Amino acid sequence: MQSPPEIPVWLTDSFLQEIVRRAKNDPFATLCHRCKVRPGVQRGQNYSSVLYRTTVHYRGSGLRAREQVIDLMLKSESREVLLQDQTMFHTEMRMYGEVLPAMERALEGAGETISVPRLIYSAEKPLRMIVMEDLSPAGWAIADQVDTYEEAVPAIRALAKFHAASLVLNQGSFQAMTLSNFANRTSDSLLSMFRPMFSSYIDTICSWDDFKEIRPRLQEFKASFADQYKQVYTANPGPEGYNVLNHGDFHGKNLLHLLDDQRRVVKTAALDYQVCSWGSPAIDLIYFLYLVVHRDVLDNHRDQLLEGYHRHFVDCLTRLNFQGWVPTHEDLQAELNRNVFFELFNDAVGAPFRTVDFGAVSLEDFLAGRVPNVGLSNAGYRRNVRANLTRLVARVAFNVAK
Repeated sequence: MQSPPEIPVWLTDSFLQEIVRRAKNDPFATLCHRCKVRPGVQRGQNYSSVLYRTTVHYRGSGLRAREQVIDLMLKSESREVLLQDQTMFHTEMRMYGEVLPAMERALEGAGETISVPRLIYSAEKPLRMIVMEDLSPAGWAIADQVDTYEEAVPAIRALAKFHAASLVLNQGSFQAMTLSNFANRTSDSLLSMFRPMFSSYIDTICSWDDFKEIRPRLQEFKASFADQYKQVYTANPGPEGYNVLNHGDFHGKNLLHLLDDQRRVVKTAALDYQVCSWGSPAIDLIYFLYLVVHRDVLDNHRDQLLEGYHRHFVDCLTRLNFQGWVPTHEDLQAELNRNVFFELFNDAVGAPFRTVDFGAVSLEDFLAGRVPNVGLSNAGYRRNVRANLTRLVARVAFNVAK
């Protein structure tokens, strides 16, 4: 069993007091008592950063100031990731500090809202960090997957709003900080981690006689894995397809859901904006279909969810007074069909995450292929793979010719 992360030496009461003073614009605010800092998430829920939570009780500088409470989520960069990619935290700082507030303002003018934690503080030293409001005490919670179509609707609407707002900002006054220059996240280290799982997935399918007709195409995907993956994250050129700002990591562990009295999802908020990239909307939508909703929802409501996404996407663009070309539902389907490799990738690499106990297995060992492929050894997962391949073959021509 892995131990929880240690509380860093710099995360002190005096540091938290300074955070509160800046957040409240009160240089004389003081803590009422010591703060208890605890890990922000369980092991396996985060790789690129380390999260902590705390509740700060403080008193303002006024003569009759009463005790107040603020719940904080502190996110610092993992030193392992710091050595590999120093741009991820800068992306998230920019998202929370500039892009998301601009989206909120634009959507507010159109009578819409986007649920995001409020940025309170960010810094480069002693380690790159972001301090946000913690939404969990207000009833927001993480769920590994969404089990019903009705509860998936808030997430798909939130994604549609995010994508629509990104088009408007990129074309409008926000163009000085154009979203299309968000970097492509296709490092060699990521590819080396993902390749073993994808290869074993393809090899297993190719051993099944009922899919022998598509073996040549599957073997092409395996042989050209790096090129195919990089192509997914390359923005559509010119008139071919269209682009939006993608969250880039839109899976269940990066979503918070607000529940009603019957424990049903009524709102969804996304977290972790470190790998946002400009490109096909298929990136976020395929993540959503494979890594947010239950497989029964994917099997029975895929078209319904995509139609709802597109309808709300167009509605938001209209109310935001977007002046550019508005993609049709057929354009959206074309994006998904062009990115069938990414559907296979998420089925091979993303879906097995749901079967792993990361309290017993490290995420690094799992991704590096140093533990058995728990997905392919699971009968339920193999059934899902067969059902998904049948659906993909019916939708897309899996011929060798491109």
